[in-house]
Amino acid sequence: MVPPVAVQQNLCPNECSNKGDCVNGSCVCHNGFTSDDCSLVEGAPPTAWFIPNDGKCDIRLRPCRKISLIADGLIESENLTCRVRQVKMVQGVQNGEPYDAARTSATLKSFREVKCDLPLSPVWQGTPDETEGAVTHGMLVSVSNDGVEFSEERLVTIYDSACQDCTSGSVCFWKTDVSTVTNPKTMSRRRPGTARFVCFNYPSGDDIVTAFKTGIEM
Repeated sequence: MVPPVAVQQNLCPNECSNKGDCVNGSCVCHNGFTSDDCSLVEGAPPTAWFIPNDGKCDIRLRPCRKISLIADGLIESENLTCRVRQVKMVQGVQNGEPYDAARTSATLKSFREVKCDLPLSPVWQGTPDETEGAVTHGMLVSVSNDGVEFSEERLVTIYDSACQDCTSGSVCFWKTDVSTVTNPKTMSRRRPGTARFVCFNYPSGDDIVTAFKTGIEM
């Protein structure tokens, strides 16, 4: 049974949280409050809870150029923005201070989920012959409704599962069937008939260590 029009016009989400007036079925919020039901304090940042899959992203499964952030207090706004700070990782543990903060596009997927764009990570940028890369890398992601006040940061761990296992949280370890070879200039990109090159170069003291995964050449 459909309510009369007069009743519909006085039905508003959550009765406007007692912080606004219901006008023709929509909340008109009092000063200092916002959102569809006037439940949010204007200017307050969202509350970020977590990133699905323990914040892990495997480049063998997807590009890791977007990530979902679960949060409360999200508002559909033209100023909805994500912020990403880079973090160097050693076995899933942050190594050093965050750097290179950048604002990225945000897409509201639901009242509790926002999709954030991520910059290209060093896990993708490394190439065996030319560029130093990484097998794991971290990014600290936060979100803002107004582009000014940002939520808490949540960690994304981007990794290469051909070389590392990442278990609970962001803890990552070298796989048992991966070995390291120093002085890669003496090695070809592949070891014919035995293995294929799967990991990027990364610094280890004065050497460049190159990881090979044992197995049949692919």
